[in-house]
This record gives sequence, C-alpha cells and structure tokens, in this order.
Amino acid sequence: MTTIQKTNGEFGIFHEAGMQAKGSFTPNSDGLSPIELLEASLGMCITISLQKMFERDGIEVQEDEFSVSVSAAKALVRSVPS
Repeated sequence: MTTIQKTNGEFGIFHEAGMQAKGSFTPNSDGLSPIELLEASLGMCITISLQKMFERDGIEVQEDEFSVSVSAAKALVRSVPS
C-alpha cells in the first residue's frame, strides 16, 4: 500500500518502510509529480522484465551499460462539435 500524506508543509509518498519520495504538483521540481511517478512506474516495470529476461537467458549486463528512460506527454483534449 502507498500513502500520500502532507507533513511539514510537503507531500510525502510513503509505504510500510516509511517516506520514500517527496511529491510535487509540477514536473522538474523538488519532488516527483504525478506524470513523473507514472514514468518511473513504467520504467521500473520494463527494467524488472528485462532483468528477468537477462537472468533467464544467462546474459550478463554491467550496471553502467543498462538504463531505461521514459518520457510521457499529456494528450491534448479537443472538444468535438455536436
């Protein structure tokens, strides 16, 4: 379970081990915004899947040879005339 809680004027992202990250309302600021959290979630899922495939196939990858980058873009919503 993940909990978002405001403490000392900042939003924190917590789980059972305690606070893990600061939340933010805007990207590229102190803390992670919702879109950055979604990017991180997708990136971590891809990383886990690839790591399991490497292990299954006996492929050794050096730490500095592997990274995953995710860049999301919000879709523009246009109203359709009726």
